[in-house]
Amino acid sequence: YTYALVVGAPQSYPSSPPQRFEQRLQVLPAAEDADQTSDPTFFLLPPTRSASPVSLSPGNTLELQVLVHNRAQRVDRFRLHCLDLPSEWLTITYPQGFQAVGLSLTDPHLDLNPNVQGTILLLLTVPPNTLAGSYVGTLQLQSENQPDLVLLELLYLEVRPVYQMNLSFRTLVSQVQHQAGVYRVQASNQGTPPRTLSFQALPLDGGGLCTFTLDPPELHLAPQQTQTAQLTVQPQTRRKRPWVGGGRVINFAVETQDPEGHPLPDIPMQGFLLWESRPWWQVLPLVLLVIGSVVTGLWLLWWLLL
Repeated sequence: YTYALVVGAPQSYPSSPPQRFEQRLQVLPAAEDADQTSDPTFFLLPPTRSASPVSLSPGNTLELQVLVHNRAQRVDRFRLHCLDLPSEWLTITYPQGFQAVGLSLTDPHLDLNPNVQGTILLLLTVPPNTLAGSYVGTLQLQSENQPDLVLLELLYLEVRPVYQMNLSFRTLVSQVQHQAGVYRVQASNQGTPPRTLSFQALPLDGGGLCTFTLDPPELHLAPQQTQTAQLTVQPQTRRKRPWVGGGRVINFAVETQDPEGHPLPDIPMQGFLLWESRPWWQVLPLVLLVIGSVVTGLWLLWWLLL
């Protein structure tokens, strides 16, 4: 076959004409077609494709079968290898043989007579901490009679994501006078995909008394990663600070949201801030003013009447 290869760059070199290269392709006759009819074959059950991979959750086991066909005219011995995947994920089991009556053994190979099929069991177990995503493994079957023969099959695997998030809420400073209350929100991503969490603090009562600040307001967690966000609750209106008594309790809650809509644990994160009453030295002038006003009023009443 004669064909031409044309190479040009009109955008980068508009003044240079395209270059033409004449090529020739020669197809030789298939001299090995007769020999290939006796080569062994194998395929995977269930079959997998890039568009339809086999799906598996971390921590579970999937059973696959490798069907081998010995099409030669003599006995052959086969061994299966899986490339590109961790060896601890796979367990290859060959059929059991018999040495004596009642005694069985498992050979690390598959023996097949001429024109006979056999099955190799392949157990695929994905560890619990495996990252979600697509994986491709190469199954290679080796023939003892034809060691140079390359028999390959691809295993397309889709590891399902596991969404598991642990949340905790801790109080650091909750009893204040003028300073701010401090709290800590801790998130631990125990799942397999990366997660993004956003936090928002909402007052349950006394909405206009405090301002809530989260630093940072959003966490980006890789798998098996733990991060914290600090919540600061600052009282704003000093004139509303209690004068006497045990102080004022301000309740609030922290809400967690996932922008991608992945599930979150239903763990209530609620806290409170105790705003202490004013000290006695601030209340004393007011008490003295009230007493003085009462005494002055009584004196004026006595002076007017008597």
